[in-house]
Amino acid sequence: MMEVRKAVSDDCRCYIEVHCPEVKALPRNERLRVCGWWADYDACVSYLKLYRRLGGEVFTALLGGEVTGDIELLPHDDCLLGPRAYINVLWVKESRRGLGVGARLVNQGVKWAMLRGYRYLDTIPEKESVGFYSKLGFKHIGSQIKAVRKPKPLLLNADYGFREINVDEPPLGMKLITGTYRPGLFTWYSAWEDKYLPPQISPLAFELMIKENRVIILLDYYKENEASLVLWSSKMPDNELIRNAILISEQLAVEASIAKIFVQTWSRYEGLLRGLGYEIIDRDTIWLNKSV
Repeated sequence: MMEVRKAVSDDCRCYIEVHCPEVKALPRNERLRVCGWWADYDACVSYLKLYRRLGGEVFTALLGGEVTGDIELLPHDDCLLGPRAYINVLWVKESRRGLGVGARLVNQGVKWAMLRGYRYLDTIPEKESVGFYSKLGFKHIGSQIKAVRKPKPLLLNADYGFREINVDEPPLGMKLITGTYRPGLFTWYSAWEDKYLPPQISPLAFELMIKENRVIILLDYYKENEASLVLWSSKMPDNELIRNAILISEQLAVEASIAKIFVQTWSRYEGLLRGLGYEIIDRDTIWLNKSV
């Protein structure tokens, strides 16, 4: 018999079997590095609390009382496409796939989105999962690109009103421009508060003004000297604003001795990134959408 319910703390003792049973015998830090927060009880409980604090939810699927999968849902109110509910993670234990667990979890996600008043439920799936979502009524409505570059210094000749900020000044009510692999507020708080996953380096964040637009820059470390660039704008951005924000971010990265910047954003900005010298490493990251 299948059951889907809200996740409880004890589920965190079982998620490693769902997501990555092959790392169970590894030391704790190595498990976290390979598998993420599902591999450690304390990290898992911390992330459950973060999801719920941000208005999200995690649901667990059980078959015969055995934890067999989970779906992790978040509000994505800063998406350039407009507010929507978002599937951050959907995973089913490999030995239990093909039994309808994933479909039940997605159905739970649809109900959750509807109860919160969203019109859409979106996700960026693994490429091998696109067919699964398509069968459930999800449609391909956009694509994203991933790009990398060694940052280069820029001699700033304008007063942008720079101000370094911290976790207590989140980008509320703003538009997420880059770092679009998950909702922006989840990225913001996990970057500051994650005390479990490597490299455990505090991010750098700045507020500035570009042509009367408030812009927030977050340099979120994913390796010791490499960072993901996350940008928000107070208004719908044009290419000039994005270009200036990226160049300024590179200057800040150089000053912080960051050797490589990773950018994920919408495919419409591919030409802009190429013009800035970024190497496109993936130009077919699919965005799926389902009306609810």
